[in-house]
Amino acid sequence: MQRSVIAMRSGEDCRQLRAITILTFPLGLGLIIPYAVITGLAFPAVGIMPMLFSTVLGSLMYGGLLRSPVKRAIIDIALTIMYFALLIPR
Repeated sequence: MQRSVIAMRSGEDCRQLRAITILTFPLGLGLIIPYAVITGLAFPAVGIMPMLFSTVLGSLMYGGLLRSPVKRAIIDIALTIMYFALLIPR
């Protein structure tokens, strides 16, 4: 029986994903702030926090300052939990 081997990609191979996070932050900020001002609702503006954390941590990973795969996984899981917490209806 033949086993298939899945190659694990290093963080250096996935730099494009981190760059996309950094590049889309200004666009997201430009969309969330006017929407919150026009509608008068504070809830859409809450989305800025996980987006900001994701951008800052993505830039640290992109720059190579955060190299530990365990720390990267923990940070990604924490950001995912934060996004899901915002999506849960109140």
